Amino acid sequence: AELNNSNCVAAAELGPCAELANDDVTLVPPVDVCVQNRAPRFLSPTGKFAYGGSESLQDTPEVSKWERANEGINDQETQLDTVSVNGGFSYPSITQYFGTTVEFYVTVYDPDECTDLSLESTHLPESGGQESQFGEYIPRTENLPNDEGTMVSRLFTWEAVGADEQDMAITVQRDPTTLVCFVATDDYFATADPFYCVRINLKPKPAAEEQTLLRFDCKMSLLWSPVVQRFVFAENTDKRTRKYYTLCRYDNYMWHHAMVAVNEMGVGQLYVDGQPQQLMIPNSTDLSLGFDPAPLDTYFETTTFPNDCSSRRRRARS
Repeated sequence: AELNNSNCVAAAELGPCAELANDDVTLVPPVDVCVQNRAPRFLSPTGKFAYGGSESLQDTPEVSKWERANEGINDQETQLDTVSVNGGFSYPSITQYFGTTVEFYVTVYDPDECTDLSLESTHLPESGGQESQFGEYIPRTENLPNDEGTMVSRLFTWEAVGADEQDMAITVQRDPTTLVCFVATDDYFATADPFYCVRINLKPKPAAEEQTLLRFDCKMSLLWSPVVQRFVFAENTDKRTRKYYTLCRYDNYMWHHAMVAVNEMGVGQLYVDGQPQQLMIPNSTDLSLGFDPAPLDTYFETTTFPNDCSSRRRRARS
């Protein structure tokens, strides 16, 4: 039987597809149907994502840093928290507290319009009989690069509470550090060199009480508030305690250099890592009610400074 080559053209007539023809290829498709497949990649279009009325969560954490680091770009913007021991790849990380649910979205994008795009986890972590979950596919049509291609997301969830053999709720015992990896494929290319992995770091919840870092001048102190993650200057007057909180927040369990300076007029500043901090006043002793929306300057005024502490010392000795 004769081979019908009416839909094929010679390599010389292929134009941009000419490099696809070689000595082993005698029949090639016409120019108008010659499309080269493009590989999918992980993406975080907006940094955070919310779906179906749920709260906004991280979307593909630190994926841009991960891409740049694995391309050999080493600068301040690509510094990741952890590095794997196998292969030396830098992995993104997410930090939560023990006893809380770990949740984040993973998003993958394929620049091709027609594709069988899939997104899977290589292994879902499990502790105490409680396996993490990788949710249903969520089609994404907003924030498509160049308004073309296909994009989907899935929600990774690792609950903090499980059930025992009597179906009673128990707190799941999870390791302080766990690695979960993901792979995307369009049935032609797969994102497996390296895998996109997220290192889950779990830490103890900070104490609810404010911690005293320094006391001075009898009635003054420098505090740390782990609940709102701010440094605090406190002054105990005869009637109440006045507190000034830093506008900036700082991570728990991280080292910082904090100090307070007060001049002879009783005007002071709170410094963190050598920088004077803008300050805020809480709306109430209940910090869940928030702060005055208008931050103060970097200066505060005391009402009792300087204090004579000699009488307190004598009483303490007696």
